[in-house]
Amino acid sequence: MLGRYLKPFGWLVLGACAFTFLQVFAELQLPDIMARIVDTGIYNKDLNYVLVRGAEMLAWAIGSVICVVFAALCASRAAMGFGRDVRAGIFSQVQRYSLAEFEQFGASTLITRNTNDVQQVERFLQMLMTMAVMTPVMFIGAVVMAFVTNAEMALLVFVAIPIIIIVVAIFLKIGMPLLRSLQSRIDAVNRVMREELQGVRVIRAYNKEDFERKRFGKVNRDLADTYIKVGRLMGAVMPLLFLIMDAAIVALYYFGAAQVDAGTLSAGEIMALVQYITLILMSLMMTSMIFALLPRTLAATERINAVLATTSTITDEGSVQLKEEERGRGVPILQMDQVSFRYPESKKDVLHDLTFELRPNTTTAFIGPTGSGKSSLINLIMRLYDVTAGKIFFDGTAIKDIPLKVLRQHISYTPQKSFLFTGTVAENLRFSNPDATDDELWQVLSLAKATEFITPDAGGLNFEIAQGGTNLSGGQRQRVAIARGLLRPADLYIFDDSFSALDFKTDAQVRRGIEGYLNDQSVLMVTQRVSVALGADQVILLNETGSIEACGTHDELFMSCPTYRELALSQLSEEELTGSDPAANPATSKVDSEAPSSFASGSSAEKESSTPDPSTPASGEGGE
Repeated sequence: MLGRYLKPFGWLVLGACAFTFLQVFAELQLPDIMARIVDTGIYNKDLNYVLVRGAEMLAWAIGSVICVVFAALCASRAAMGFGRDVRAGIFSQVQRYSLAEFEQFGASTLITRNTNDVQQVERFLQMLMTMAVMTPVMFIGAVVMAFVTNAEMALLVFVAIPIIIIVVAIFLKIGMPLLRSLQSRIDAVNRVMREELQGVRVIRAYNKEDFERKRFGKVNRDLADTYIKVGRLMGAVMPLLFLIMDAAIVALYYFGAAQVDAGTLSAGEIMALVQYITLILMSLMMTSMIFALLPRTLAATERINAVLATTSTITDEGSVQLKEEERGRGVPILQMDQVSFRYPESKKDVLHDLTFELRPNTTTAFIGPTGSGKSSLINLIMRLYDVTAGKIFFDGTAIKDIPLKVLRQHISYTPQKSFLFTGTVAENLRFSNPDATDDELWQVLSLAKATEFITPDAGGLNFEIAQGGTNLSGGQRQRVAIARGLLRPADLYIFDDSFSALDFKTDAQVRRGIEGYLNDQSVLMVTQRVSVALGADQVILLNETGSIEACGTHDELFMSCPTYRELALSQLSEEELTGSDPAANPATSKVDSEAPSSFASGSSAEKESSTPDPSTPASGEGGE
């Protein structure tokens, strides 16, 4: 599967192989020239011959160096380009994943596979492009030249070759399991480190620093021990291979000395034989290095291929384009028809047989106990998962028939867990609407009551947000996220418990501002607060089995549904819920007794008047 990423660099690969071949060919000429210099030039004291052959030897050496440089350049460019394209391919593939595939792999291993694993394959490929040509050419060429020089003495090398092969085979048998396990050890270190960084508040709140230190110490020690075992193995093998090579050279000198005395072998030939045998044994050692790195590279390749081969369970084959001119033709903006859903590997439905509709320009509140599937429902609407049974329609069209990009362009989604990117406030807001003006940014910030901490004195729209928004409180991050959601032009605005970190006063102020701003769009709210559902046009109560227990307005459910009534009375008094004592409602009357009662109500005047004056300092932080 990775082969397709190497095809664009085919000429570079061929270039690396060609220059490597020329390099080895040049190196094979040097021992023969040196032998002639010794036997002819030095023996006969012919200085001119020595200089001519020396110049020839220098030319071959320079040519070899040039070939090495160009081979390394071609191999490096091919390997680095290959790695760049593989990383881009993995990133692109992961972007198409549904949440199911993210949960299958996990964030830490996806990061490791796109960094450490790709680097491992890069290094091996770069080495292979030169060594794959060098080792066989050098081995065969050196053997031929050694036999041409002196066949009897060349046979000595074949005593060392089987020994080297046995040593390498033993090394691979012991080392392959260790080399394969390295990647999983790195995964474990990354996973624990990631959890430590993300959960630092919880860890410190429960005084678990020592526990986490021990947990990280274990996986870190496992990784270090594996590296040490591999290092010890390499440390034992390489000296042993050099010992065998040196022993072969000593034997060559020992037996060659007798032949030199007998006149059947010259001093130059024995020097050439030593170099040829050195090249033969070096080629075998390079082969052993390739096989030493091969197991870890194969493991990395398998892990990369697993990511690239995993396709999303969400297919994007829709072709229906939603037409603005047909909007408002009387069909629901969102409709669910007997929808059921269960997570992969689960045997129980999270949502069961949901049937409801959201009319245009209305507000619908989803409320229910923890675990009733409210957030799962939002994931289905956004097609982060696909339904197990039933159908979902958006503006009268089945969402599977709408391209994902088109579907999500018509939806603005603000999650409960607010995620902010590293950068300025303006960059974070324009993530949802790149064409928004500064005035529009200030308008949505004011609606979300974020101008209490995003002030001109603090940097205004250029206020720098740290990674993950760590320099803001939970409520501040949520308000910036709400502003980002409001800035996006959409037909359906989804707030997935997006006000949970706000106190009642700030919550009511923000919702009051949104009411006038979203006066022509549909709103879907997931909430735990009954106060949010009071002004909704439709309230849908989910039970613990993921089914709809009741559906209607707040007044209807309060009178007819005991479960909803009990939930409502657990949060607010009956006077606040029925509106018989408006002054007693802390979520509405104490903030603004003239606040509109529904997101669908409001006026354009309110929308325009919500734009803040950037030159006016904010009053201060709202309650969290």
